[in-house]
Amino acid sequence: MIILIVTGRDANTRSITPDTSSNWLVRTHKNSFAPLQLFCFSYAGGGASIFSDWGLHLKDFVEVLAVQLPGRESRFPEKLISNIDEVVSQASFHINNAVDRPFLLFGHSLGALIAYEVALALSAQYSRCPRQLIVSGKQSLGSSPRRKKIFDLPEAGFIEELRKYNGTPELILQNEELRSLILPILRADITMFDCYKPGPKPRLDCPVTAFGGTDDPYVFPEDLQGWKDTTNSAFNCHVFNGDHFFITGEGRQPVFETLKFIASNLR
Repeated sequence: MIILIVTGRDANTRSITPDTSSNWLVRTHKNSFAPLQLFCFSYAGGGASIFSDWGLHLKDFVEVLAVQLPGRESRFPEKLISNIDEVVSQASFHINNAVDRPFLLFGHSLGALIAYEVALALSAQYSRCPRQLIVSGKQSLGSSPRRKKIFDLPEAGFIEELRKYNGTPELILQNEELRSLILPILRADITMFDCYKPGPKPRLDCPVTAFGGTDDPYVFPEDLQGWKDTTNSAFNCHVFNGDHFFITGEGRQPVFETLKFIASNLR
């Protein structure tokens, strides 16, 4: 498994406005004419702003709604959640209420795990199946982990492990005030990741697509193949140039083009 420990790396930091119907969803560019909705889940430590300009890049294909977990960005005053079942229950409820056309789910790293569980919950509890589940930067559930669990380390050890992942800016790790703001978010998210127990799950009826990075030290291309066992439908895999953060920065364009291709084939 892999965790994404990034706090706003290459994120577009423009002001974003939560969807008025739910503080769990951020609709950065209203696009009621798009044929599909795309619900996005961020990596650990991130928030909805990671996807703040995706709606512009994908405007002819999907309307983008980013899931905003409590305790960050527009929901910073709220209590953090470290239990993935609670996150999945709440996110599924609010997505079900927001769906008004065919939809896709996309998640990166921790977000991929949450998106997968949300897809299961939507199918089981609301009889809603996404047209496609896209899991990005996340080993398949049966793959052997390529990193150790760190969620319960003392602060000093926790910080040292964060440095190895090269996702949290050193400025934050060295500044006591910033650490006090960011570390609780990271620990809550990493706890969700590290304490997740796959167990037997029903197969999804929607296609599943897995994304990976060529230079990701924690998710090798072969680690993505096991996602095919989560669906009764088609499975595809796309590997992009880049490390674990291939969905950020200038390297995002191939990701956008692939998402456009996927969406265009679902119309």
